[in-house]
Amino acid sequence: MPFSTRVRTFVAILACIAGIPGALAAQQTTDAIEINSPAQGTVIAPGQAITVAVNVTEPDAFTGIAVIGQDLGFSAVATSAPFSFSLFVPAGTFGVKALTAVGITTPGNGLFSQPVSIDLEPAAPPTSISANLQTLTFDAIGEQFPAMIGGTFSDGSTADLTQSSYVTYSSSKTAVVTVDAKGTITATGAGTASVVATYAQAGQSFRATLSITVSSPIITASPQSLSFANQNVGTSSSQQAITLT
Repeated sequence: MPFSTRVRTFVAILACIAGIPGALAAQQTTDAIEINSPAQGTVIAPGQAITVAVNVTEPDAFTGIAVIGQDLGFSAVATSAPFSFSLFVPAGTFGVKALTAVGITTPGNGLFSQPVSIDLEPAAPPTSISANLQTLTFDAIGEQFPAMIGGTFSDGSTADLTQSSYVTYSSSKTAVVTVDAKGTITATGAGTASVVATYAQAGQSFRATLSITVSSPIITASPQSLSFANQNVGTSSSQQAITLT
């Protein structure tokens, strides 16, 4: 479930807790509720609790305030100031995650703050990194797969570092595969290529390489995608054609 959808779902949960009928009549991003701490881009080591401070300009307008963290779950619900919340960051959770304060207003409207991004990174660099799959084969153009980069640390523990901000990715042939900042690999054309993941922290650098093959298509669609305009429910759009070769 996309994080934005989870935020809206949590607004619905808060509505039930607050006992407000029709609490989902409106959901808006507003400056009336904002996260003061941690600051945008704060680097935090996993395996500890973090305190999230929320400022509300009109506390009496809300019946419940809480915080949702991407991949971190929900905080407890506060009904009065000061609005301070604790979220536990599980060990082995890495990468940029969003924190959003959410609340229910007395008239029955769900409101949520602008998200604040925190960067979950290990306190010390790993001793090595490796790709869980050193070879990868795509059967069709457009297929995607995560790089799945693991790190081994000095205490023998391991963790998934695929989305760590300390990892950068590059493709040897973007005409064959591309890779984004989060390590998602996309097949773009038939052939062979490699994706290199580089972890750099505290003056240390490690690399892992994935060898990738994209198979030649058996069936080719032209065009490869179609775009339809907005359409009223219950009506038919104009036709568009695809040629299969």
